[in-house]
Amino acid sequence: MVKVQWFEDGLENKKFTEPVMSNLNPVFKQPIELDFIFPRKQIFHIFVYDFECCLEKNLIGKVDITLGAVVGAPEQTVTLDLKNDEGRDSGQITIRADKHSRINMTAYMKWQGINLKNYYGPCIGCFKKSNPLLLFNRNDYINPVFVTDVIKENLNPEFPPFSISLHTLCNGKKTRPIKIDYCHQEGDQIISVARANTDFAHIEKKEKIPLFLSNGKEGGYLLPTQVTLVHDPIFLDYIMGGEELSLSVAIDFTASNNDPTNPRSLHYFNPSGLNQYQQALMEVGEILLNYDSDQRVVAMGFGAVPQYPTLRGKEVSHCFPLTGQSWEVIGLQGLMQAYDYARRNIKLSGPTYFHHVIRQTLSAIANSPSNVYSILLILTDGMIFDMNETIQAIIDASEKPLSII
Repeated sequence: MVKVQWFEDGLENKKFTEPVMSNLNPVFKQPIELDFIFPRKQIFHIFVYDFECCLEKNLIGKVDITLGAVVGAPEQTVTLDLKNDEGRDSGQITIRADKHSRINMTAYMKWQGINLKNYYGPCIGCFKKSNPLLLFNRNDYINPVFVTDVIKENLNPEFPPFSISLHTLCNGKKTRPIKIDYCHQEGDQIISVARANTDFAHIEKKEKIPLFLSNGKEGGYLLPTQVTLVHDPIFLDYIMGGEELSLSVAIDFTASNNDPTNPRSLHYFNPSGLNQYQQALMEVGEILLNYDSDQRVVAMGFGAVPQYPTLRGKEVSHCFPLTGQSWEVIGLQGLMQAYDYARRNIKLSGPTYFHHVIRQTLSAIANSPSNVYSILLILTDGMIFDMNETIQAIIDASEKPLSII
């Protein structure tokens, strides 16, 4: 049996697979459902137990993994070494990530009312017809999840087409109950007239759905005349389809950051921990690099005079490699090392210009494979002095596979 444990908002969560009896190479059929949150580092603790005995005393092995590492792996599959409590090898576990197909579906629908029961209120009676509208409700929601437009004085109304996500409508489950209220609007007041109880599986059949008044009598019919389900791509679809992320980082070394030997500097040589630039690199890098198979990061600096043994200058550079040589480093560790090397081999200067690093990134994109989406992370401490040039560079980048953070 496998247990997956994680902590969210300080609370422990855990889920289990089914036990597989008398088998040292088990294939677990019971999936463990988890919420994937792209911008968050989701750490999961995996425990494999011998089910025949007390779980607490018969741990076979354990391992930690982030959900992003699984999702970003080739074919969303990783094989990990298990360790027992003594730190010894105790086998391997293979984990594969998949997604619910129902998560990202949108329903496009058009509805018609047929012979709706007229609302006999104190003001309209027999002389006016109802002003119908429909309220779509889920059993677990107090407020409606969708409200149609009002159709004036019509007992056979055709409501304008609309779209709603399947998750919003029925939590992605076609057999989950849906309540549709036929209401009459009089001024600001909405008055319930009749209700239909159905589900999306029935709606898809495009058959008449009876409405019932509060006394149990028929109140007319609703007919879904158009029902179309459309798959809306999400981040997971692109990753599972072979898309990769490519990270570029540009770091501000202008004089406004203060000298790295100054404890108030954002580039401070902090003997007891990470400075603010290092923290930002860690937090963003460890998320995005899960989805980059070659782990190559373009590492740039700007706003300083390079003083490297291999790259020396007398004037400020608005785009230079952090290593003083190659533009690329390998992985998060390589990025952190390049940053530390750079702050020891540059002279803070200025002013702050962005358009040079954006142009450099666009040049790199021109030579990238078609399945690569680039992200440029610019870490800076204040205002920029090339606003017009930066705006134009962003406009030029707007049609490229690039996001700028």
